[in-house]
Amino acid sequence: NITLPYVKFYVCCSKGTYIRKLAEDIGEKLGCGAHIVKIKRIGIGNFKLKDAIEIDEIEEIPVDL
Repeated sequence: NITLPYVKFYVCCSKGTYIRKLAEDIGEKLGCGAHIVKIKRIGIGNFKLKDAIEIDEIEEIPVDL
């Protein structure tokens, strides 16, 4: 998604990938520079953002001790 001067893209990568460095490298290759304005991790392993709950919902979870 390109709405200059912003470019939005999704990256599927392995651990150890530095997304901020990737943006910097892309900007360098394009000759214009680049940096991250917003970054959001949508998953790691079996954990997905779509399955997350809000922090205030945690208080509603029954706990049997």
